[in-house]
Amino acid sequence: MPELVIETNIPRSKIPADFISKAVPLLAQTVNRDKEVGPPHALTIRRFHVVARLALTRRGLGSFKGPARVLTPLRVKARKEIDYVLKSRTSYTMVAVHPDVLMSFGGSDAPTAIARVVVIDRLGPEENKKYCKVLFEFIEKELGVPQDRMFITFEEKLATDMGFRGTTLATIL
Repeated sequence: MPELVIETNIPRSKIPADFISKAVPLLAQTVNRDKEVGPPHALTIRRFHVVARLALTRRGLGSFKGPARVLTPLRVKARKEIDYVLKSRTSYTMVAVHPDVLMSFGGSDAPTAIARVVVIDRLGPEENKKYCKVLFEFIEKELGVPQDRMFITFEEKLATDMGFRGTTLATIL
């Protein structure tokens, strides 16, 4: 459930049309990264390999590299699982950009921004450094705001403090 809100003095006309569609999966994958497993899809891919090996062994095929008809159903199932995991990670991710904000950084009105990242149970000194690296690089590349002209504030919330669909995220997640 990451949330990213960016306020900037950049005009709306200079915000790339695909900025949000790029930012949502980037934020979801960066913040929801499983600490033990790696990228969000790694666990599903590992599960696929275990299931594939098990299915082949049960069929007495061992390390079978034959007809695709045996592996295709497993690949289809794994692809569906991977798509589901990636989609579920973005379904609770929110990104908002507020352009044309009257703001100054260090007395200059050159491109600048202030951002807020809100997450549930994913913050800490090391995590925040990783988030900063990814987000500063992305915002500089996509919006043209230099990394030395922006601040990012991190806020950690409890799932009981976030509402969604008439209840709290604690009941959903």
